[in-house]
Amino acid sequence: MRVIAPAGGFSSPAELYRAFRALGPQPYDAVLRKIGKRYGTPPWQFLPTLSGKEALVTAFRSCEASGHERVFAVGAYTCPDVAVAGIEAGWEVEVWDLDPRTLQVVKPAETRAKVLVLSNLYGLPDTVPSFAATEAITIIDDACQAFRSSLEGIRVGLRGAIGVVSFGRGKAVCGIGGGGMLVEGATETDPRCAERPRLSIQRELQDIVRSMGFWLFEHPRMYWLPAGLPFLKLGETSIRRSFPVGPPSLTQLLHAVALVEQHQSSVLQRLHWLEAGLAQCRVVRPFAERSLPLDGTVLPIRYPILLPTAEGREQAFQHLSARGLGVSRSYPSVIQEYPELRTSIRARETPGARAVAERILTLPLHRYVTERDVDAMVKAISAIAD
Repeated sequence: MRVIAPAGGFSSPAELYRAFRALGPQPYDAVLRKIGKRYGTPPWQFLPTLSGKEALVTAFRSCEASGHERVFAVGAYTCPDVAVAGIEAGWEVEVWDLDPRTLQVVKPAETRAKVLVLSNLYGLPDTVPSFAATEAITIIDDACQAFRSSLEGIRVGLRGAIGVVSFGRGKAVCGIGGGGMLVEGATETDPRCAERPRLSIQRELQDIVRSMGFWLFEHPRMYWLPAGLPFLKLGETSIRRSFPVGPPSLTQLLHAVALVEQHQSSVLQRLHWLEAGLAQCRVVRPFAERSLPLDGTVLPIRYPILLPTAEGREQAFQHLSARGLGVSRSYPSVIQEYPELRTSIRARETPGARAVAERILTLPLHRYVTERDVDAMVKAISAIAD
């Protein structure tokens, strides 16, 4: 049985070993420097955290220390962890609508928000909205899904006051956890930076075993096993208000370093296949709607499309899922409809974001997707959409 994961790209044990050998006698500091050199541009510095969610909470608290009113805006269709992080930091959430053709946030006529989080869904960089001189809005550039993308020559994560990154499963840097912030002018003694961990052999061994498990079971010949275990809840969106904090392990950061060395031509090839195959299909393709370049400066983690109807989306999902082709309906609703979040979100009608939630389908782009898989996706989607 062959089943493709909706997203992936875990480093192999050999890739992790090669990355470790190149670090030298002080591996933790060396790995931070290597990540910073690849993803940060002076005077920006990379400050490690245990997760992207912890990085977001710390970013909100930094904004609070700057004297901002505690109201932040985010697109109504996004990862709910963004809202959870803001709420845990004591902020109120204001949702903005999305343009369903481009997945970009639409600035409302009136707003109380003092901070805007750009989600950069699926690795497609959001354009920073225009603000009047009287609107003092701070940008948090969330690069968790777009850490490998740039727009107009600027890497995602470096276009605001603070950038946030994650090395979790299914993210742009697909790993077993860890993350951090990109902060301008920070130093290693910055209080926002997690303390250096004491090397724990037990923790590192546990993370190595987890890493090997993720890499092994990501393979299409193996993924059917974890995908068939209901208690793992793969593909489901859950709200976790509590989360661990502290420094990431060396093994978690090694994944990020190993992925730095990986060439992304395979993702770009699949992107070309899907763009060409769906060009004449009656679906909305946000990548094409934004006229994003096909030169590797934008590297999505998934390829999003919107079917003409919710019924068509469901039909395509069921058909392609039955063939093990790794499609996903992504997040189930706009964030203001999660019961756990309603009381902390300023109510607003967001018809564009709701249309996205009802009609979106994401297609996999990782290394295990073959040209034959793409052809099967294109044929099925075209037959349903047309």
